Amino acid sequence: MGALFGDAMGVPHEFKNRAAIPPMSELNLVQQASYPKTYPGVPYGTWSDDGSQLLCVLATLMEHNGDCPQGPLACRLLRWFDEAYMQAGGRVYDCGSQTARALCRLKSGTPPDQAGGVDARSNGNGSLMRVLPVGLALAQWGRSLEDIVTMAMSQSRITHAHPISQVTCALYATLVTSVLRAPPSSWRQAANEAGRWLTQYFLDQSAPMVWHQALAKIMDHGCSESCEGSGYVVDTYWSSIWALEQARGSYLVAVRAAISLGNDTDTTASVTGGLAGAAYGLNVPAEWVDQLIMPPEALAALWSLHGD
Repeated sequence: MGALFGDAMGVPHEFKNRAAIPPMSELNLVQQASYPKTYPGVPYGTWSDDGSQLLCVLATLMEHNGDCPQGPLACRLLRWFDEAYMQAGGRVYDCGSQTARALCRLKSGTPPDQAGGVDARSNGNGSLMRVLPVGLALAQWGRSLEDIVTMAMSQSRITHAHPISQVTCALYATLVTSVLRAPPSSWRQAANEAGRWLTQYFLDQSAPMVWHQALAKIMDHGCSESCEGSGYVVDTYWSSIWALEQARGSYLVAVRAAISLGNDTDTTASVTGGLAGAAYGLNVPAEWVDQLIMPPEALAALWSLHGD
C-alpha cells in the first residue's frame, strides 16, 4: 500500500522539473483543481505501471507460495499490457519504452529470460519499481535471503537484463528484508550494509566479475552523485534513500520528499513509499484510502495477503 499510494501521489507530477513541483506541504493525493497535472484524463488516486506491475509480482508470489517463476510473471505482465490487469482505472496510460520493447519481444515468442534489454542504455527503473514484493518473501513465505536475491534478479531480466538493473533490484529487495526486521536509524547506513552483504554473497557464490563491477558502480553513485529523481535505475534507488533520510519517521514526509525531486516522480515515490510503508506504516489521511482507485483483482490480492 505504501508503494501504491506513493505511485498515485507521484503520477500528476511526472516529468515535471523540480521548480514546477508544488511545495512539499502541498503535495497530496488530490491537488487543487487548477493544478496542471501530467495526465489530464487520469483521475487522482490512479497508480501507474509501477503499481500494476508490482501487483503482478505479488500475485505471482502468492500463486507459487513465495516463488516468482519468470513464465507466470511474464504472462501477468503481458496481461497488464494488453488487458489492463491490475491497472487502476482500467486503462494502461503509461509504460516505459524499455519495458514496452521487452513485452513486444515476449509477444513475438522470445523466452522471458532473453526478453530484457542488455545494453547500458537499457538501465531504466522498470524492474526496480515492481520488485518490492520479492523482499516480502522472507517474512511472508520463509524464503532465504539468497532466494530473494535470485528472484529479484530473475524478475528483472524479463524487461531489464543488464547487470546494473539486476543488481539494483537485488539491493532493494535485500534492503526491504532488513527494514521489515527493524526500521533503520540511518537509511544511508542501511543501504551501505545491504551493499556489503551483497558483496559478500557474490564472493561466496564465486559470481562473475561483472556482478561485482555492477555493484561497485551502484554503490559509488550513492557516494559521489546528487539525486535527480530520474528514470535511471541507480538514480531512482539512491533518490529513494535520500527521500527516506528526510522522512523523520514519517511515511508521508518521505513520499513528498521523493516527489519534490521532480522528473520520474511516480516511480521515485513508489520505490520510496514501499520502504517507508514497511518502516513507518501508512500515515495518510483517512479520506485518501477511499480516493485510491482500486481494481477488484488488486483488492483481492491484497485481501488474500493480509486477511484484514
